Formats: sequence, C-alpha cells, structure tokens
Amino acid sequence: MKRARCVFSALMAALMILSLAGCSRREWLDKLREMQREISQEIAEQNVSQSDEEKKPETIDVLIEALDKRDRDLFKSLFSKNTLSLADDMDKGLDYIFGVYEGEFSGTVYRNYSADKHYGEKNTTLINSIYVIQTTAEKYYCIRYSIWTVQEKDPDSVGIYSLDLSECDKDQQGGGGSSWLAGITYPEREGAESVAGKIACAMIWGDEKYLRDALSDELLATEGIDRKVTAYVKDYSTINSSTVGDCWVRVKEEGTHVYLMVNTRPRTFIVARMSKEQPDKMSGMKVTIVPVDASIPQEDVEPEGTGLDFPKFPHPPLCPAPKK
Repeated sequence: MKRARCVFSALMAALMILSLAGCSRREWLDKLREMQREISQEIAEQNVSQSDEEKKPETIDVLIEALDKRDRDLFKSLFSKNTLSLADDMDKGLDYIFGVYEGEFSGTVYRNYSADKHYGEKNTTLINSIYVIQTTAEKYYCIRYSIWTVQEKDPDSVGIYSLDLSECDKDQQGGGGSSWLAGITYPEREGAESVAGKIACAMIWGDEKYLRDALSDELLATEGIDRKVTAYVKDYSTINSSTVGDCWVRVKEEGTHVYLMVNTRPRTFIVARMSKEQPDKMSGMKVTIVPVDASIPQEDVEPEGTGLDFPKFPHPPLCPAPKK
C-alpha cells in the first residue's frame, strides 16, 4: 500500500513537471508511460530482493532443522570460518549435541536476545540469543549462541562464534549468549570455559576475586601469589568487554591450554594451562604483549611450571570499565 502511494505521488509530480515544461498531450503521456514502466520495474526488483530476504531462514530455524534431521554438516555450516579454524574440537561438540537431543521440534517456549553493535569505520553486530524449545520426546532444551551478523573488520568472523545446548526445565529463562570459547560446549571442556570467563571478568571488572577463583590450590600456594594477583588485576583491568577477542582451547600431550586474545592497544595474548588435579582450575598463566598489527606469536607463549608470568602493561591505561 505504501509503495502504491509512492508511485502515485511520483507520477503526479512527473505530470506537473511535464505540463509546466510545455509538452504536448501526446508527448507528456508517452513520457508518463515511460516513467511508469521504469518505476514499476524498480518496484519489481525490490520485491524480488525482499522476497529473497524473507525466504532466508533464521539461524535458530536452521539449527532446529539440522537437529531434527540429525544433519551434522548443516549444523556445522552455520559457524563462522574463524570459529571452525579455532575450534579443533568441533566433532566432540557435535557428538555431544546430537547425543543429547531427542525427538523433533514441537514448539518454542521462551526466547530472548541482546545485541552489541559498534559503528565507525568498520561496523560490527554481535547477537547473543537464547531459545528454550520443546520436542516430541516431551523434553525441553535450552539453546544459547553468540553470532556475528555484521563484521566488516573481519568478514571471516560472520556466523556463530559459540553455542551451548543442554536439556532444561520448561520454565528455563535467562540471558542469551554462549561461551567465551569458540565452538560448541560439551562437558569435558567446561573447566576451560570457566577459567576463560574468570580471566575475562577479572580484566573487565577489575575484581581480584574472579582471577583468584580460577587458580588451582597448587598455584595459590606459590610464594608471592597474593601480590601477583593484585598487580595483574591492577595493570590488566578496566577494559571494555567488547575488546575480549577470540578464545580457544587446545589439548596437548603436556596438558590442556586456553588461549585468549584481548584487543587492547597493544593487544594482550593470554595462555592458561589447566590443572591436571583440578580440571576446572588453572595451574599457570603467561601473558604476552602483542603489537596491534602483529600476528599472534607461536613460540614462547605458554606458561612453564606453576605461576603467573606477565610483563608490566605499557600504559596509558586501557579502556574504561563498563558501568555495572
């Protein structure tokens, strides 16, 4: 209806212009028909474009379709190129997801999301979603995921960054978004996710309790640990949450390591080694300062032994902390 009014207004304006220009009746009728054809063609092209956009299913719809069809490739295709390159444990996550999910989708019980948008030279939009769905097996599942829908600075990041699916109660609610770690959450890596989150929160809020809670008993018993925790949080805190970048996990012969890039200026690259005795804590952490335009260093970035190893951050201070 709105388009029809626009077309009518455009044609009337054209008629008035041609009349004022002194055109004959035949001339302005011919010109009017020509303009009408051009406007109709433009509307038709817009309709096709909008129709194609309307046909594009939402991410959650494709996720549910993949779950119902047990289509691992379709499910995996929704993740960004960067996530697929960082998360070398995607198959373990898929095994867990498809092992937990029973029945087929029968309805949505709850949905919510938040959006984190940044405008400037390069626009970005990160959406943190949550859905609670019911299946024909009379079970309820909570699906949380974080997805870049716009990432002009790094187009390979467009797509799902992280996702968590778990069985839940019917009245499950809450905020959206998934793990700090790229990929799919599964039980064996929940300890690494916890440590990554606590390191990030200590840097965002400037609160020692987050970092201290991530340390193993062995690390807490090392000499001067209280002083080091205080010094680290003082020097590497009050950053904006949007500067926390990619985070991933690697399982190696010498143990499980968590890698976290914080896009401050200069960037902060953190590697934490998980404790073998306490799988949800870290036994060591090393920080490397990386120039803004430099690639991530590949050598001498992992902690040796038990302890916190970090250089003094080259101030001026980092970004101010967000308001609580």
